Amino acid sequence: MGSICDPYQPIERKYQITQEMLKEFKRYKVPLTIATKSNLISRDIDIISEMSKETPVDVVISISSILVVANPF
Repeated sequence: MGSICDPYQPIERKYQITQEMLKEFKRYKVPLTIATKSNLISRDIDIISEMSKETPVDVVISISSILVVANPF
């Protein structure tokens, strides 16, 4: 799934567009890569898991964090 922004935006919880797209990708065995930082992807883990049995699927999850470095001086 190519996208410039995360396919799991907060509005996805209501409209489930990504979920419906995944079902179609599974139906037609379309390989895909999903990049997200949302835990909403866990909602679709069953679809993604089934897809991965028939076609290449990559899931990339980014984790936002704050790095605090002590000033050595």
